[in-house]
Amino acid sequence: EGLLNTVAAGGFGGIDFQPPSCNGNALVDAEGRFVYVDFQHFVLGDYSKYLEKVAGMAAEDSHFGSRRILGGGRFLYQSIPAVKMAAKRSVESRSTLYSNLLSAAGVSVRDKVVLDVGCNIGMMIAEYLKWGARWCHGWDFPNVVPHTERLLLALGCTRFSTTGGKLTHDRRLEDDLAPWLRSSLKGCVISYLAVHGHIGWIEALSRIPWSFLIYEGHEKDTRDDVMRHLSDLGKVVDFETKAIHTSEDGASTERLAAILVRRGAAC
Repeated sequence: EGLLNTVAAGGFGGIDFQPPSCNGNALVDAEGRFVYVDFQHFVLGDYSKYLEKVAGMAAEDSHFGSRRILGGGRFLYQSIPAVKMAAKRSVESRSTLYSNLLSAAGVSVRDKVVLDVGCNIGMMIAEYLKWGARWCHGWDFPNVVPHTERLLLALGCTRFSTTGGKLTHDRRLEDDLAPWLRSSLKGCVISYLAVHGHIGWIEALSRIPWSFLIYEGHEKDTRDDVMRHLSDLGKVVDFETKAIHTSEDGASTERLAAILVRRGAAC
């Protein structure tokens, strides 16, 4: 028995699993993939074990730059709810921090599209969706996003999409989005967490009609560094820093986080 066990009468030998149509419960989609549509026939098996397995597969690829060992074993960049594996960043602490900052700034991700630049394994995407985001799209390296998708699906998240590729200063983020998503960008939210030091301010920020940006600096950034970075962004986008706070989480040292609200945008 694996992640899914059947509760259908007769088990997998019953009429609802007999080929070719599985009693009308099976179909093949436009891409030729087999799909079984009657979810009521299944219950979760050892979910915790499955989640830990998926998390373990992500440990190697979720890091970049210098490597270090925490607790003498594998570790993740972002912690995963209900998984007892060491991680550099505490998603629970970050969630509390950004929830408070958004409240202080008087803005919310509810019913908005969120673009997460440098999403890693997607745990902040999971938080944004929990807070009511309409849809989230994340970018990270090609070897990372398959883990992002598996982990988000394992956590029950469905309103998301990803792009795997090298993030560069001139990458046209909007071109990576499905047509229906591109048409929904007005008033969207940008998540720019611990990514500026790798790519600076990506040019697409001056074109995408975002309403506010969730910013996080790097461990070695001083407050003066961050103020200079924000000033650079202010040369191409008119915004106001509505909330700002310094905090630590997990094995990460002190960083500065801020909510940047675009002037004239409906939030």
